[in-house]
Amino acid sequence: MRAHRPLALALVLAAAPLAAQPYDDRIVEACLAAHWGGQNDRESCIGIAARVCMPVGEAGADAAIACHQAEAAQWAEMLDETLAALRAQLGESEGADGTDGDGGDPAPVQALDRAQAAWQSFRDATCELDALRWPDADIGRADHAECLARLTARQVFELQSRLAGAM
Repeated sequence: MRAHRPLALALVLAAAPLAAQPYDDRIVEACLAAHWGGQNDRESCIGIAARVCMPVGEAGADAAIACHQAEAAQWAEMLDETLAALRAQLGESEGADGTDGDGGDPAPVQALDRAQAAWQSFRDATCELDALRWPDADIGRADHAECLARLTARQVFELQSRLAGAM
């Protein structure tokens, strides 16, 4: 039965009208629920709602940008929720002195915050680089928004794995 879920989702998406649709965050949520089993399965959910949102066959750069920005915002919200849960989990393991309990290393929450800040700088620079490769500014803006959504989604998956106990 599980093998038929991607096919069923593809058929639903294929039946979608050709005109632009309002962004619907339930599409990503449904995809993630159907593909919770593994990292590679969840990767197929990245960009799915933006693709449904975008007009087909229309020269709507602004619409494409708006769809990618809406999906990036949805992933950013999931990232914030996952970070909050991970901070809470890591905070439970901190010692009273704010360290990891053995008095030497920085607290896990502080290390997470440093790692997240470094990741955000990496993401932003990577997406800026992607956007600059396009001579057309509209295509560059759309690519930038898509990149933000894609890399943010992958960070959500990484942190969810850590939250589940892989850390």
